[in-house]
Amino acid sequence: MTIKYGSLVKKAQTRLVFVSAAVLCSLLLDASIGSAASTVIGQINPPELTPGGATGITFDGRRNPLVIDGFGQTIWRLALKDVSTISTFSLSTLEVSTRSLEFDVRTGKYFITRRPGTNADYLSTADPKSGVVTDIGVMGTFNFLDLAIDPLTGNLWLVNDCADLRCTSAGGGSLWTVDKSTGMATPIQTFGTSLGQLTAFAISSEGRFFVASPSSIYEIDPNTGRSSLITDTGLAPLNLFTDMAFDPSTNRLYAIEERRGVAPPAWYLDEVTGLGLRFSCLTGNLKLDENNDAFDLQATFNLGSGGSINPLTSAVRLTIGLYSVTISKGSFLADDEGYRFEGIIHDVHLEVFIKHRRRCDEAAEGNRHTKCQCTADSFEISAQGEGAGLKGAANPITVTISIGDNTGTTQINATSNLGSSRQ
Repeated sequence: MTIKYGSLVKKAQTRLVFVSAAVLCSLLLDASIGSAASTVIGQINPPELTPGGATGITFDGRRNPLVIDGFGQTIWRLALKDVSTISTFSLSTLEVSTRSLEFDVRTGKYFITRRPGTNADYLSTADPKSGVVTDIGVMGTFNFLDLAIDPLTGNLWLVNDCADLRCTSAGGGSLWTVDKSTGMATPIQTFGTSLGQLTAFAISSEGRFFVASPSSIYEIDPNTGRSSLITDTGLAPLNLFTDMAFDPSTNRLYAIEERRGVAPPAWYLDEVTGLGLRFSCLTGNLKLDENNDAFDLQATFNLGSGGSINPLTSAVRLTIGLYSVTISKGSFLADDEGYRFEGIIHDVHLEVFIKHRRRCDEAAEGNRHTKCQCTADSFEISAQGEGAGLKGAANPITVTISIGDNTGTTQINATSNLGSSRQ
């Protein structure tokens, strides 16, 4: 199949509308879906900008990001406040189609991808100071692609719009790892066309993986391939993100928006919002009743900076291993002790209780499992359910709790009524 470089697949674009509606019907993971989540900061239009546009953005320890031209001969440092040019770096290379820009804090290298006179995408490095560009090795031949480094592990990852791991067609999305020393790309997960056509990718300082289609932002799990719809992009038809990057100093997400619906095309720097606030701490115990297919989760969590919750007016999402449920806003009732829900959702009988840890001495006495420092923003949650399908679940079990825009994930070694943890 012949795929035009950087082309949007019309079939996949139609599919995006269907999938987004399907997500609302919980065909994917249940999630609290945010509103339009991109704010335009300004147009990227330095004098040296070529018809290749702006195709990569990264943060390298300074307040303002670096952005690379799509023909690979110029890198700019742009001001976050107004996208004005702070400095310009010329690269010693011929005009080459260039995409993505990723700074590796562990090695000090700036990774890019290029097509130097062939129909193959190379992993390369570019040194803004010296101007030297070095090709490392062939990754493959991809339509849309984007690089990101996991700050927790230092591993280099690649997202492209391959609809399968053999990459025989575009219009979908797949996750790959890339060897920094050879450029060899190894497929890890494929999402088919369920997320639409993926065009951009970023990893937060907490190790959360985010991908973008022209219409939606998803969080993906690299280990299981599971995905959660986080928000829509708010972009107009035919527009898309070509690259995304987190500012590690603020954990804010920024993206390059390409506007293909105008002539000539234009590029803008956007801030992406609506990703949710992370708990500063989440820990707990999980017990599984193998005989009755039941679970008992006891956990504590601390809100992150700027976080606040109200279970009465927010949706609450609970994920334990392969079990995931969303309790709609307005389902909890308040009493003198906290917030309670009891009901049956998708044939699972569920009881959930959330309370504020008002007195740290009593909370610590009653919950020996807690490792979260007790603060004014500390809470406890207990959840019991029957029929969740967790029989035989292997440790460690990933647990995610989301209340409104606040969320946290941890891994727990569960105990069972058989007397030991499953490994």
